[in-house]
Amino acid sequence: MLAFLFQVLGALLAGAVAYHTWTEQKFSRMPPGPPGLPLLGNLLDIPLSQLMFKKLTTWSKTHGPIYSFRLTTRRVVVLSSAKVAGDILDRMSSQSGGRPEHIKAGEYMTRGRLLAFMQRTPLWRILRKAAHDTLNTRAVLRFAPIQTSEARLLTLGLLTHPSLPVSAHAHRFSTSAAMRMLYGLDPISLDGPDPSRPLVEVSDDLFASVKPGKSVVDLMPVLKHVVKRSAFLRRKSDAWYEQVSQLYSKFYWSEPTSSDRTCISLQLREGKYKNIEDVDAVWLVGVLLLASQDMTRVSIQYFFLAMVLHPEVAQQAQKQLNTVVGSRPPSFDDQPRLPWIEAILKETLRWRSPTPGGLAHAASQDIHYGDWVIPKGTMIVANIWAMNHDSELYPDPDKFEPSRSPSS
Repeated sequence: MLAFLFQVLGALLAGAVAYHTWTEQKFSRMPPGPPGLPLLGNLLDIPLSQLMFKKLTTWSKTHGPIYSFRLTTRRVVVLSSAKVAGDILDRMSSQSGGRPEHIKAGEYMTRGRLLAFMQRTPLWRILRKAAHDTLNTRAVLRFAPIQTSEARLLTLGLLTHPSLPVSAHAHRFSTSAAMRMLYGLDPISLDGPDPSRPLVEVSDDLFASVKPGKSVVDLMPVLKHVVKRSAFLRRKSDAWYEQVSQLYSKFYWSEPTSSDRTCISLQLREGKYKNIEDVDAVWLVGVLLLASQDMTRVSIQYFFLAMVLHPEVAQQAQKQLNTVVGSRPPSFDDQPRLPWIEAILKETLRWRSPTPGGLAHAASQDIHYGDWVIPKGTMIVANIWAMNHDSELYPDPDKFEPSRSPSS
């Protein structure tokens, strides 16, 4: 019996050594990064109170524009310069265009229906085409009247409800505009019920689940098969999926209250895309609501912050508005004659991007870049914050300076 145990232990030890040797060889040519611990990697380096993109930016100052780190078994490559990101994500997109596996968020909470987490399957191509057809730069022009209307409602709300925080005005604007474009619903009032309020909490749950180190099953993928077979372990994810599906379905199947028949959900319901099942269409429009609502809200709040911190910039913008539009409300037709306003918007997005960490990619095959190799399956993160605060491209990058833009 003792001899048998020694044989088993010896076999396990030999297997562990062989696996360690194989992984070291496989990942030996990855861009170097911060040293980690055995098994855990850099898991304990993940900040609890600091935003992750700032930690990645700090690491880039030591390890350069391309480096890697590890969270248990997951390898991550970080791109912190516009050149490197352009080389790998644009010019080598056929090799870097995959999506990393998000087990909890992608498989359990959304059951493979979150477009941003989907792999390049036939269904992904159909959904992506539908999203692109309705939201590309030319297609969105049909929504200009809605955007103009919502901008005026935002201004009116600021005047009539000065005691409300800016976040409330930004939320109303972003949600109302999105729901009108996506579902054809009436504008949301500051004084009335907010139909999207139940989505706020569930959205926070989804975003929290993809934060590094927050999901045990993503840190230890070997548990994936255990969780898959256990309704008890999946109970919160299953409940989340059912709750969100009901909310998305309620919006999707609501009859548009607007006379404008261009809303995206109506086009899908009328069969514009024959190969999209109802449940996938419901989730596609719901995910578009989630993304547009959040990014627009954050951008508006940062715009107000910039204007409060830099009143001289706001005064120059007001002067240009007075000259071009006078006492009437501005419209999209005035945009070519408002270069300073456009410069402010561009600088706001640079200074405080609503997506500072970007959307993670994954290597669909081994990527050879210079002396480095990014193995297939590696997560690739574009650190947009670091790129937008690159002092070589933007002197004094923390300063809000709209004159950086050529349009100014």
